[in-house]
Amino acid sequence: MKYLLLIGSVFLLVSVLGRGSETISTRVRTMEVTVLVPADVPKYNEMITGDQDLKRAAELPFVKKTVVVPYSTDVIRASADAAAKELGPSQAGPTTIIYLKIENDTAYVLLNIDRDGWAGVSFSWARCHPVVEKTLLQFKNIKHVAWDEAPSLAKSKEKYMIQIACYKDSDEAIAMLALHDLREHGILFGGAGGGGYMCICVYASEADQARKSLRSALSRLSPEQREHSLKVFDQ
Repeated sequence: MKYLLLIGSVFLLVSVLGRGSETISTRVRTMEVTVLVPADVPKYNEMITGDQDLKRAAELPFVKKTVVVPYSTDVIRASADAAAKELGPSQAGPTTIIYLKIENDTAYVLLNIDRDGWAGVSFSWARCHPVVEKTLLQFKNIKHVAWDEAPSLAKSKEKYMIQIACYKDSDEAIAMLALHDLREHGILFGGAGGGGYMCICVYASEADQARKSLRSALSRLSPEQREHSLKVFDQ
């Protein structure tokens, strides 16, 4: 009986340690960013959808809010991403930054809702644009925000994107570690969500490079992290 109790105790200890190591291995490095949000969100929303006074809504008081996000060396992009998601999803799913480039003192920005419109999308623009814009304007090197591509972007870019990867909404934190490599390589990508999943799309001319970049990023993650990251599709 003593031997049985001893074996049982050892098994319990191994089980507990095993669960603990799994938790540690999937832990993601984070950081804090500051976003600007409406001081009175209900009033802000009512002025947009009820009164439909979009100009006055954008002029309402905004306050700073600290948000925890996955670690990134690009603080400006991470702040803009956090701001885009701050007021919740739209009809198209989570609102995401699909393009951000700073030229001179102007930040050129596009959200997924700027590209994928629907009837009434202007109300979503009115809710999200001021939050992202005011968040970007807190950085000293940004004096203006334009909702368009930068003038230097080649006009020969394809018009449509193709899907190359996807991840579960619950795995977003670790998926962002891999997506960070796309930003580092200057690859423009967008996201479309639904049914608990987020699909990642890029222009066809950059698809091979994007797949290679994502697979390289995934190879640097632990096996446990890869299980909770994104899946890259073949051609």
